[in-house]
Amino acid sequence: MGVEVKGVAHVGLYIKDIERSKKFYKEILGFENICEFISLEENKIAFMKSGNLIIELIQHKVWMDRKDGLFDHIAMEVEDIEDTSAKLKELGIAFEADIYYDDLVFDKGVKYQAFRGPDGEHLEIYQTL
Repeated sequence: MGVEVKGVAHVGLYIKDIERSKKFYKEILGFENICEFISLEENKIAFMKSGNLIIELIQHKVWMDRKDGLFDHIAMEVEDIEDTSAKLKELGIAFEADIYYDDLVFDKGVKYQAFRGPDGEHLEIYQTL
C-alpha cells in the first residue's frame, strides 16, 4: 500500500507578469492574496486562494519556456455554471466555446467551459451535476 495523500496542496503556474496575474485572479476569479515574496533565485512568488484551491504564481527572473512537467488546465468548481459564465463574460472573459455537457464523467455528468488566463494558461469553470 502506498502513502496517503490528503489532497492537492497547491498548483504552481509559470506566469510572465505577476502583477497582471494577481489582478486577474483577484478581480476576475475572486482569489485572495495569501503571501508573496522574492525567492532565493530572485523569482517573484505569490500564493492566492479561492475556496479550497490555492495557486502559486511564479514569475522567473528570466522567462523559462518550460515543456517538462507540463499540465493541461485547472478546473475550478462552481455552484452554477450558467451564472458564473455570464458574470465572467460581463468581466470581459472570452470563452473558447459554449458550455459543454459531458455525461460520461461521474454519476450525473458535468458541465464545463474553457477560457484563458493572462499568460495563456488554460482554465475551466466546472459544475458537477
